[in-house]
Amino acid sequence: MYIKSPFNEIDNQEINKFLKSCSFVTIVSSDNNGKMIASHLPINIVDDNSLHGKIIGHLSVDNPHSELLSKNKETLVIFQSESSYISPSWTEERKGVPTQSFIDIHVYGTSKIIKDPTKIHEILDVQVNSRESRQEDSWSSDELPNNSYKNLLNNINGIEISIEHLRVNYRLLQNKSSKDIKSILKSDEISDNLREQIKFANKI
Repeated sequence: MYIKSPFNEIDNQEINKFLKSCSFVTIVSSDNNGKMIASHLPINIVDDNSLHGKIIGHLSVDNPHSELLSKNKETLVIFQSESSYISPSWTEERKGVPTQSFIDIHVYGTSKIIKDPTKIHEILDVQVNSRESRQEDSWSSDELPNNSYKNLLNNINGIEISIEHLRVNYRLLQNKSSKDIKSILKSDEISDNLREQIKFANKI
């Protein structure tokens, strides 16, 4: 991934906050012949005493990506924010050219497939509970009949991916003047989340 200064964010606390906010990512692997495969999967970041934590998730046993992930090879995981088109018309002087504002983090690490039903159950509990905690009337896997849950566990594999190094691209208007950034932030086309990220990156 090409990263142009000043978009290379180095604040690890901010990076970790963004990684943990992403619950759906793209995982990319390649085989020995260079053939690539990608899967779009729900994930969580869990603490493991490393700088950025560990990625956990799950996928179907029928997904051919499982075989590649089981080989303990380097895996690419792409974390992306929502993005926004930035129009020069949003600035007072209307100078410059259109651009796009977004966050991209490419995570590289070693993947491992989990087949132990107990460990898969633990992964699913983390994933479900982190999402259901936002529901007013939350659901629990305890509501499923035992046989149904056992069948589910037999049909999925767990995933663990270490986080070994990162490529970080925080393209959040850092090359714009404070005056232009404040004008751009008035646009209704920028989401609240991205607006807050732009403010943080530019100390506004």
